[in-house]
Amino acid sequence: MSPLTDIELPSPPHTALRLIQLCADPRASTEQIVAAVSPDAALSAKFMRVANAPYYGQQYEVTTLPRAAIVMGADQMKVVALGFHLAEVSRQCRDLPIDLRPTWQGNLLRACLARRLAMHALPMPARHPGEAFLVGLLQDFAIPIAAKAVGEAYGSFVEQGGLYSTNRTLQSEETVIGTNHAHLAGRLLDAWRLHPMLSFAIVNHHVRPASMPATDKAMALWQIAYWVGAIPFRDDGATAPVARELRDLAYGAFGLRPERLAEAFYGAIDEYEASAPLFDGVLPPDVDGAYLIQQARDLIVALDTCGKPDSRSAESP
Repeated sequence: MSPLTDIELPSPPHTALRLIQLCADPRASTEQIVAAVSPDAALSAKFMRVANAPYYGQQYEVTTLPRAAIVMGADQMKVVALGFHLAEVSRQCRDLPIDLRPTWQGNLLRACLARRLAMHALPMPARHPGEAFLVGLLQDFAIPIAAKAVGEAYGSFVEQGGLYSTNRTLQSEETVIGTNHAHLAGRLLDAWRLHPMLSFAIVNHHVRPASMPATDKAMALWQIAYWVGAIPFRDDGATAPVARELRDLAYGAFGLRPERLAEAFYGAIDEYEASAPLFDGVLPPDVDGAYLIQQARDLIVALDTCGKPDSRSAESP
């Protein structure tokens, strides 16, 4: 085990720092985003591959990065590119006691679902799909740092399947190293100057927000971060303890009944399968879309059968 003072926080590459700046600038142009991504030839090629996926429905082949930015949307390109670079940063942690690929698969699933929630469930003033994507993608990206600090014992902290972190994981981390991966993520993102509103949502994704329509952008992102972070993409019955509060938040904050929630899940899975090629080597090699759809169905059934919504809430940011 490494003490907290010995935890080495990685530095992002120049491209990631530039993308962080662009993610914080709502006026960033497509040209600026393409200029930030284009020096990375391998990533540029992956973007063009993704832009040609059936998900985007292009009649003619996309052969240039500017065209890929138009097809995918410049806002989505910059946050996916940043996520790719930060995933690479997390891979700098060697000799870990856990396999990070399932964790990143869960991160990407949540990112896609967070983006869908922002697009389809929130009113226009609070609709920020690119930022929602980021708060889903970066929730657990500091897990490798925590795992390296804890050592071999960390494997017992993470539930079998590894697609999400639980409050028990956080408590175990705090017992051993005096902090947890969510707060480590906050330290990193603050040092890298990601927008404080995004950092707040990521740090607090295990803290339940109010089950009511968001009054501002910060609250909307916090609600989305919590909601997607609480979803266990697995079939071991772990949905039961969280089904009630997830249903409450889906109804109260997002106004989503089961049918609309199903649409968000299915759209997120389609987006996940289209985006997965960008994360080659970071995700598990086999993507079973049918299995993920079944998990979404199971969760929706649980949400629809767990009684009336609860008005219990936490303080808003």
